[in-house]
Amino acid sequence: MAQRLETYRRPREQPWMDVWTRTAPKYRRRAVLLLIITSVLFAGLCVFAFWLRTGAYTPWEASNYGELMRKSFNPTGPDQVTLVDFLLFPISVEEVPVQIVIMGLLLATLASVPILVGILYRFPASLIFCAMIAGLAAMQWFAATIALGCYLASGRPLRMEFRYASAILGLVPIVVYFVMATRQPRSVYSPVTPYGFKLYLPWVLAVLGSCAICGIGLGLARAINYRPGGIAPVLAVLFAVPVVLFHAQVGRDELEYRLLEHRFGPSSRTAFRNRDLRQEATKRAERLWKRSKTQPFADILQECVAKLANDAFSDLAIDRSNAVAACDEFMDCFPQSRYRPCVQYIKGRALDQRINPTALAESDRVEHTSDMPSEQSREAWQALATHYPREVPAAVALNRLTTLALREGNIAEADTLSRTLIERFDPQSSATQPAAPAAGARPRATTVLRQEPWSTLGIDLDAEVQRARREREVIATCRDELPTPFDASGLRLTPDLRMMIHPLAALASLDMHHPKYAENLRAIAAAYPWSGLQPIVSAQLAILEPSTGQQIERLEIAEKTFSGMPGCAEVLMRHAEALKEASRFRDAARVYTRLTETYPLSCWAGEAHERLVLLSMLSAPG
Repeated sequence: MAQRLETYRRPREQPWMDVWTRTAPKYRRRAVLLLIITSVLFAGLCVFAFWLRTGAYTPWEASNYGELMRKSFNPTGPDQVTLVDFLLFPISVEEVPVQIVIMGLLLATLASVPILVGILYRFPASLIFCAMIAGLAAMQWFAATIALGCYLASGRPLRMEFRYASAILGLVPIVVYFVMATRQPRSVYSPVTPYGFKLYLPWVLAVLGSCAICGIGLGLARAINYRPGGIAPVLAVLFAVPVVLFHAQVGRDELEYRLLEHRFGPSSRTAFRNRDLRQEATKRAERLWKRSKTQPFADILQECVAKLANDAFSDLAIDRSNAVAACDEFMDCFPQSRYRPCVQYIKGRALDQRINPTALAESDRVEHTSDMPSEQSREAWQALATHYPREVPAAVALNRLTTLALREGNIAEADTLSRTLIERFDPQSSATQPAAPAAGARPRATTVLRQEPWSTLGIDLDAEVQRARREREVIATCRDELPTPFDASGLRLTPDLRMMIHPLAALASLDMHHPKYAENLRAIAAAYPWSGLQPIVSAQLAILEPSTGQQIERLEIAEKTFSGMPGCAEVLMRHAEALKEASRFRDAARVYTRLTETYPLSCWAGEAHERLVLLSMLSAPG
């Protein structure tokens, strides 16, 4: 009897019972073993949380682990990373609503299990779990808050005989932390997003889930009379639910695509980065000038600018190569992903990236542009248009292929491509059909509504359709014109060096970002004086004038010179826009009206009618 009392103390003698109350070796060994199992399961959950944040399976595989730890621990400053970033990057709850449930369950488990461990295994054991949250999940402040909650729930001064009340007390700092995290004004690793109610739902679910988990865990522990093994089964289920739900309703391809888009997409802050070389070179030149004894500062500054410019072209080549490799890897790993058209779009866009020569020459700024297709991107755009013909990114591909066909003088192919785009994507076209699933990209079976895959790529489908309509109109005007001796660079050559070039091919070969763009337009006007491109070229030259007054003057002359020609519709459109820019709204309205009446079938007529309606609303009396 005395031995039994030594190994098992009754509740009357020890009101606070936990797994260490039983002192027999078998209970102690069982308690240690099950604590290790619980720790391993919890470590796996922390690693899963880290993977959702970075795409790396373990912290030591992540190249930015140190930076993430620093920014997560930074309490203030513009580069801090808070828990709210977990809801917006890489997978945003705004774009994938099922993430609300996954994040809520994940945070609830991370918050409640250490508190349960503190109550059942005592406070020192809970610190191991808090350290896992800080180190493996890279959530230092969340871990510190949970540690405070564990002390309130299991520390000797505050613990209560009603253990569920102790657990609720331990959750109070976590609730406060969630409220403070929601007040974070902006996200660092994701675009600035207006906070909607969706960003509050994970916190609410996490708090309610924590209360439920603590209740279930403590109820199970009481049912087995606080023997070891009350937490591990609960944690195993809680670990499986978010992991299974994520892979069933979201998928690994979602995470990999979001990371790829973050690195190389239109909103990337790391690849194809615009920079002010003058500002960077000034800081570097000041350091070098202090060491130099004879060389003038201006010479040092010019050398630094030149070196940074060369480095910018090298960085462009590296970013382009990395983007193509990442896109190809994604396409190989996820043959059924719904994001394959988007990845193909990012690949084509990366291959078209180049540095704006005008901005570099005039202001020492590196500005990346991708609006002109290159020969290297043809295969990517062709694959996108062929394999995913009715996906929205295919509209961009068709426009790029149209430009490439025009540049080669293949007018018939360009006309076919632009007509195909209009038939597929123009809602006004009678041939337009609903978008069909992309070939080889079957959507995952899911019961949760999600945004379209390309919604974050910034593709303006209306603009792409309108561009195709303009191309078709220009092609219809000039397709029967004969090629003329002309240099593709836009400069006239001597008779023995001239090439036979179609007017449309000459225009499509020009780069509007080139410093000699205006000069090349004048060369086209001189080379093809009989072409239907004359009013279009005149309109483009007019809008290059530095002042609005000069633009209006040149457009008025062009309107009189080319009156009645089909291309004059663009002249009228540019004229009306310039008048509106000069706040001459009545004159702009008259030009818009003249455009709709004179050229009712032109692609510019629809735009003119819409802007005329807006103009009438602005000028209407209040």
